[in-house]
Amino acid sequence: MTEKQREFINKVVNYVNNKPELKSALLQALNDGAISNIEKYLGLDYQQDDATSTIDYSFVKDETVRNTLEADNREMQRFRYGTRGHKVDFDEFCCYAHLQAEMLVNYYYYIVENDNIESIKERIKKYYINAKLNNLGNIGSIPFSTKWIAFKKEKGINTNHIDNTKKVRNSEYHRNPKTQEEDLKEMRKKLEEQGCVFYNNGYVDFFKSPKETTIIELGNRYNFLLWYNEKPYKAIYDSLKKLATKVKDATIVAS
Repeated sequence: MTEKQREFINKVVNYVNNKPELKSALLQALNDGAISNIEKYLGLDYQQDDATSTIDYSFVKDETVRNTLEADNREMQRFRYGTRGHKVDFDEFCCYAHLQAEMLVNYYYYIVENDNIESIKERIKKYYINAKLNNLGNIGSIPFSTKWIAFKKEKGINTNHIDNTKKVRNSEYHRNPKTQEEDLKEMRKKLEEQGCVFYNNGYVDFFKSPKETTIIELGNRYNFLLWYNEKPYKAIYDSLKKLATKVKDATIVAS
């Protein structure tokens, strides 16, 4: 028996000791000779601990950073395919996707500017003139949104998927699907009444719509809710992979 198998058995035993109602299900699974049934019943998926990251982070030289990125990627996969807690969870998927995005951007600035905070701030200001960076003494103290705006402009990235994962992480946007549909209908009605123009995919076209602040704010909320309801797993993954490629290309040259 391997150490990992022993740990798994100990966890199962400790879990059911406090939950007598699970004993019959556990014994039945054992009688059937199906350990996988136990894992499924309890929401365990230890084989995922050794799964290969869906994004190649081998270019990251810092072992701690690389291991963290790969671990967050595995967690993202768990929530994408429902192997954690028996269900697919878009909110958690977004949280772990965003953790990877944050670490990648921090790693980028750390490497290309040789961990010099003043050089990092200068680079950010070059692409985001209005960035507020006074009294910030390390890369972690600079808000992600600030670093992300500068990074997108520098690298020519045009996507809102990473931005929206941040909104999901910050808002924990758990809501009833029916309520969301009602919100969308009401928002769209208000936006149409105020002269907004929509793309064929339903999103507000801000280039052709009125530029009033209240309309822009409502339009942004509407676009986010529409995006959230679509649950664009693949688009988020593709955006994250593109970000990793940009960081890889830049940091390999810098190092």
